[in-house]
Amino acid sequence: MRLSKRVGTAVVVVLSLAVAALAFYQCRRPDGTLPNAAARRVHVSEQAALSLEESLRRVMHLSHGQPFQLRATEEEVTSYLSINFPEAFLRDPQIRILEDALHATARMTRPIRTNVEIVCSLQVVDTRVRVDLRQATIGCFNLPRFLRASIDHHLNQALDTVPLNVSIAEVQLQDGVILILGHRST
Repeated sequence: MRLSKRVGTAVVVVLSLAVAALAFYQCRRPDGTLPNAAARRVHVSEQAALSLEESLRRVMHLSHGQPFQLRATEEEVTSYLSINFPEAFLRDPQIRILEDALHATARMTRPIRTNVEIVCSLQVVDTRVRVDLRQATIGCFNLPRFLRASIDHHLNQALDTVPLNVSIAEVQLQDGVILILGHRST
């Protein structure tokens, strides 16, 4: 009885180690890209980051009640994140904006080194942007729905704490561009 219990424990340990090893292994195609990676790289430039920063500054300096239309390209968003958050645990972000979703990839550096990809939609609920995480992949593994729901919850909670003083009326995703319509609030 004791021997079969040890064998069973050993099998569980070996299987757990095998699953852990697969989780940390980089599953790549022969060309070096991840299975779900965006087809092309978004160029990063300081000029694009400054352009988005200036657009955000213009919105923040509007008077109460004034409408705004914030337009940002995937190059501006990717550049802004790359340049302004260089020490983040996610490196080399790539933001792709498609008509139906926002695709983001990055290289995780902590606690493990692997690639991360998320696909999400953006909606407006009560004048705030809400993120709906459709897919999240770490390495080769898709996160299950219950984990995505938890990330959704915490991400949307964090968005609620950002004091932007804007009311969002609409978010439009177009190929390569995000358009946010709203007005300044108190």
